[in-house]
Amino acid sequence: MPNSMKIKAEITFLSPEEGGFSRPHRSGVKPQLKVKDEFTSCVVWADVPDQIFEPSIKYDVHLELLSWEQYKHAIHVTMPVQLNDGRRIVARGIITAIE
Repeated sequence: MPNSMKIKAEITFLSPEEGGFSRPHRSGVKPQLKVKDEFTSCVVWADVPDQIFEPSIKYDVHLELLSWEQYKHAIHVTMPVQLNDGRRIVARGIITAIE
């Protein structure tokens, strides 16, 4: 995977009252990952292909980072995860491994 990399993370999607998505999303959702002061596109994959991400539940996921080469030096295990949909924060967590 020269231009993409999978990152393991533990994340929790926020409820709509906390600013999260108004409805649950499935594995394959494409939010933006905050890396330092920038945002980059990523894809959130669950181990179960049809996984629906319910708010307030902790999930072990893979984050497929589409611009790995640009951000690989800024991403590390234990880094906090912030996933956004535009300006809205929709999930938070932590990076647990880099594959």
